[in-house]
Amino acid sequence: MINIRNATLYDLDTIQKMWLDLHAHHNGQHYIFEIDLQATDAIRASLTDRLKQKNERCFLAEKGAEILGIIFVSITEDGTFRKFHQRGYIAETFVKDEYRSDGVGRLLYNHAKNWLLEKGADHIELQVSVKNRDAIRFWEDQGFTAATEHMIYKLKK
Repeated sequence: MINIRNATLYDLDTIQKMWLDLHAHHNGQHYIFEIDLQATDAIRASLTDRLKQKNERCFLAEKGAEILGIIFVSITEDGTFRKFHQRGYIAETFVKDEYRSDGVGRLLYNHAKNWLLEKGADHIELQVSVKNRDAIRFWEDQGFTAATEHMIYKLKK
């Protein structure tokens, strides 16, 4: 049975490995995904800070002692003048290759969505690599639709 739970600082090693695996998966899709793999202390510090945030969570999917996937989710207020202003945001989402298409991503997403609903979110946003067709299909299957085109221009070489 797969269990979804809130990540803690005790899970930091596993979270950092999965976060790096996610970036390795995106490697070559676009320069925006490039990271300094030697900056392990900075990556760890960033993930530690995120785990301590009041309005951000990392949820883990586990089966026994094995972690199968992660999802980072947050909520922010985005100007009360907007009809939808309690913005839920799904950031890094990663499921190990051998557990994809087993419902792990759906379980993680549903848990994250329920947390956002409890926090008062009125919509959820996310970004997905345009070259990651499997991820696009997954999020569309969850009911997401494209609303904008996220464009990037590199100022420095």
